[in-house]
Amino acid sequence: MEPNQRVTVVVRPEIAKINPADSRTHPYHKIRGLVQQRVFSGQQYRIQLKIGHNQTMTFDLPNTDSPPDMGHRLDIWIDVGGLILIKEGNGA
Repeated sequence: MEPNQRVTVVVRPEIAKINPADSRTHPYHKIRGLVQQRVFSGQQYRIQLKIGHNQTMTFDLPNTDSPPDMGHRLDIWIDVGGLILIKEGNGA
């Protein structure tokens, strides 16, 4: 990829974490938002975060802890090694 090239970033669901144990030794990026929606679906729950004025992101997180409350500020940590970058204009 070239500097300043526009890309689409695809976040694989399994790389999003709420409290990563290895955050000091592994490259994570923090996304902070307000919980707008939460849906329980068996082994995971889906969280929709408002992260900007008109932006939202949706994450499927493991059902290992109780989901955060609606309106709660939440930090999601993304394992940057698992991001997929797609060059814009490739028709893909």
